[in-house]
Amino acid sequence: MTNDKSLLILGIDTSGEYCSVGLVQGERVLGEISESAPQKHSDQLIPFIDKILKDSHLKIQDVDGIAVSLGPGSFTGLRVGVATAKALAQGLEIPIVGVRTLDMIALNAVEYCSGRPWSVEKSSKLDHYSSGRPWSVEKSSKLDHYSSGRVYSAIDSRAGYPPKAGRTTTICPIVDARKQQIYTAVYKIKSKSRRTEEPKLKKMTKDLVLTIDEFFKLLMTYNSRLMTVFIGNAIPVYGDVIKEKLCGCPPGVGGGGQAIFATKELWYPRASNIALAGLEKLQQNKKGDNLFKLKPIYLREPDIRAKALSYMVQG
Repeated sequence: MTNDKSLLILGIDTSGEYCSVGLVQGERVLGEISESAPQKHSDQLIPFIDKILKDSHLKIQDVDGIAVSLGPGSFTGLRVGVATAKALAQGLEIPIVGVRTLDMIALNAVEYCSGRPWSVEKSSKLDHYSSGRPWSVEKSSKLDHYSSGRVYSAIDSRAGYPPKAGRTTTICPIVDARKQQIYTAVYKIKSKSRRTEEPKLKKMTKDLVLTIDEFFKLLMTYNSRLMTVFIGNAIPVYGDVIKEKLCGCPPGVGGGGQAIFATKELWYPRASNIALAGLEKLQQNKKGDNLFKLKPIYLREPDIRAKALSYMVQG
């Protein structure tokens, strides 16, 4: 394998609305392609991989490792992404690593909070990731690309972001799981108190699937009147409820200042983040994850299996 510092890593995310691929070499982002593709991940993933390699003047045989988002998220999308990543890794005889989708969404919030390179602090048995430096991605003619920057909107000016030095903030990814449930986890970040400090994101819970009422009970356990950043595609569904619960505001009215809602640009994992996370894991373990044991993280049974089990029980 290439020197750890110059590993070429392909990142893949098909966990949600966007089909996204990213390519990094060492801590340098070579490119990222991301396009809204509901129900079309299987059609777009391979062409996106081909394009990002071609744009970087590279071949698939140059890739040293693959990192893929494991979920939770869209059942169909996750199957497409994980199956493709495993097939490529096996065919190329290169290592593969899986990363948790909620961790990657939470890390989108950290760049805004810190304005610096960030890392996730290891907590108990939870996974540990870190990134390179903030980046921007050039646009291509037809494909949508992310770019970093200040893309947060607060409920009102009293929310006061970025946070003051040394302040602790709660970060909650909230992903619509349908059936009146969300995929979520609770993280905390303490903003830097000195310029030389690097903010740490600590994961406080495992990945969970909860009703909104169960989510509020969990949040109250960890919040303790801290500022909370909500990030994810469940914001349009539950944003008003969150404002009312946390800020005492009626639906549609801003106020309070305890909640910050990320704009849509940050709701979904970035494949370049996933590739950087994969790079760190491969630097720690060159073999990566077990190819045959690597599976999507569903948190609940896929709908088609749940219906089949229900039918069998009734029968």
